[in-house]
Amino acid sequence: MPWPCRLVDIQKLIKRGEKPKPGDMWFAPWIDDEHSNLSPEYKRDWKGKRPPLYVKLPDDRIWCVDFKSSDKNLSWTVKGVPPQITVYPSVNSPGPGGYHGLLICGFLSEDLDGRTHLK
Repeated sequence: MPWPCRLVDIQKLIKRGEKPKPGDMWFAPWIDDEHSNLSPEYKRDWKGKRPPLYVKLPDDRIWCVDFKSSDKNLSWTVKGVPPQITVYPSVNSPGPGGYHGLLICGFLSEDLDGRTHLK
């Protein structure tokens, strides 16, 4: 069963002593538009329209959909309005406990590599 995404105020969440859950998204207005990890796609499509966006993945990692990928040559294309976004290509958080999945229309898919994660 996929994880539904929701837009949260991360600062309020932390003040209440809560941790983000898989599928939680939040804006990061503290990241400058010229940050070196921001992708060319973000700068082309979203700069000045919305701050960079983070997502809590099912493997407990936090992913910025607007950063360059780890190989620095690829980035993600983001379509839609958070939390109802689609991001491609897939996200691949490596490692034995990692997560490889899709973010489509505001839902994180089950792991494409068959790993299980608690809901």
